[in-house]
Amino acid sequence: MKANKPAENKPSVILFEDLYKRNSYIVSSIETNPSERAILYRNKVSALSIMDSLSRNGISFDIKDPPLNELNHWMLQDLLSFFNLMLIPQDLENFSRVAFKMNGFISREMLDYVRSNHRGRDVFSILVDIPFLMDYQTRTQERLKAQFYELSRLRPFDAIHYIETELGYLDYLKKNTDRHGMTMHFARTRLDAYKAIAKPLKTAFDFITRVESLKTIVSESRNSGSAITLSTIHGSKGLEFENVSMIDVNPKTFPGFKATENDALEEERRLFYVGLTRAKSSFELLHVEFVNGSFNPNSKFIDELISQPLTDHLTNHITGKPATG
Repeated sequence: MKANKPAENKPSVILFEDLYKRNSYIVSSIETNPSERAILYRNKVSALSIMDSLSRNGISFDIKDPPLNELNHWMLQDLLSFFNLMLIPQDLENFSRVAFKMNGFISREMLDYVRSNHRGRDVFSILVDIPFLMDYQTRTQERLKAQFYELSRLRPFDAIHYIETELGYLDYLKKNTDRHGMTMHFARTRLDAYKAIAKPLKTAFDFITRVESLKTIVSESRNSGSAITLSTIHGSKGLEFENVSMIDVNPKTFPGFKATENDALEEERRLFYVGLTRAKSSFELLHVEFVNGSFNPNSKFIDELISQPLTDHLTNHITGKPATG
């Protein structure tokens, strides 16, 4: 049956410091009130950290539009290559994947030398021993070798941050997101999701195996009959749910960064309204204030929603007080 009227209770907007705290709130809400609930989002990447949190806490769910492509996304594959390389520095395949995506200033000629002289050796030791390097280039490779040793000592959450900053992966993304048809904001959104998955984990191996297990969880969560549904807003059309939580209504994401023309913006606004009207009883919009360490201001749609008199006052979940500004 199609939902064609607003929820019985006032829509509410709730702020959270980060994804991990938002996901903890969702888990707690479901455990407190396990009745029918949908978690809706604009883009499939939003499902990753939610799936992870729910499954960790033994909460089954039914997922529509499974995000299998997101679990094979090139950015996640890059991170897995870094993680595999820190565990096995002899891994030539994963080294080749990320050699030009970090600040080791590795040239094509240097990569070819490593491939030709590999024979199962540690790739960083081969880089240091390349005979045609200048002294300053050798020192750079010595630094890179030391950085990967330091990386191997970090927990996965801290390791991803180290890869972004100390190894220069963020700089690579800034230079190449346009080529991949993606904004830097969307790249940070993905990194934030990966960090939320990594946060409770202890080792690089844990992160690698968790990503693989999520693929199995996705396959097993289709048509599960659970009271908890994860779906894109598109996938929820024509459906209604007792309670709805909408997530990741972020600038340049929803509305999308290309939705600047009136017609495109109105289409996005209509989609937002579709999500808003899926709820029979309660609707809450959960907004994260920081995405991958950067401030995440309100989307245009959040500002429009909280300006309505029938919306509960914006609440800061961190303090429990009305949010300012």
